[in-house]
This record gives sequence, C-alpha cells and structure tokens, in this order.
Amino acid sequence: MDARSAKEYSKDDWAKLASEAESKVEGVDCLLMVNMSMLKMVERSM
Repeated sequence: MDARSAKEYSKDDWAKLASEAESKVEGVDCLLMVNMSMLKMVERSM
C-alpha cells in the first residue's frame, strides 16, 4: 500500500480494518508461523 491509497481511507475505514484485523489476529499468528517456517526452508535450499 502506498501513501496515496492510504490517504483515500477515512478514519472509519481504518477503524473497520483495525477491528477486522483484531478478530483475525489468531489466524494471522498461525499464518506468520507458517510463513516464517517456509522462509527458513527457502533460505536453507538456497
């Protein structure tokens, strides 16, 4: 996301995104763990 597209979001949009993000945090933590382990696998194979 660049600054221009960020400015197009209103405060309400940001609040909505934030509340959606909070409800997804548990799933995101799992995704982060998967991504980190995949990155490590890629680094090893290089």
